[in-house]
Amino acid sequence: MRSVIPLCAALAIAFAPMAASAQAAAEPKAAATTTTGGGFWTQQPSGADLERHYPFFALFFGVRGRAVLLCVVQRDGSLADCDIESEEPEGWGFGQAAAEITRYFRADPRLAGGYVRAPVRFEVAE
Repeated sequence: MRSVIPLCAALAIAFAPMAASAQAAAEPKAAATTTTGGGFWTQQPSGADLERHYPFFALFFGVRGRAVLLCVVQRDGSLADCDIESEEPEGWGFGQAAAEITRYFRADPRLAGGYVRAPVRFEVAE
């Protein structure tokens, strides 16, 4: 059995308050940041990548959520065969959004063939 390497990778997405104008409602402006720990990542998603994948209805209603993924690290450091282990709250699409974001990550290639557990957190600024 391959070892599981827990990653303290949390993606925190902070959205700036939207103006009341129609343009702001159609095109929300956001300031997104990523915070990861452990030094396992050689590439991370940009703020724009994170913003694009925030579940639409969750963003609209200001719902925060999280998901935990279990993925295999490939030779080039990309993540593959990711399974959604959990998501909270269920039914808002956070697990699927987290799975889509994994394509923007590259892990240390020395971890190739091993599994990584990646918690992903989505937050909307109040």
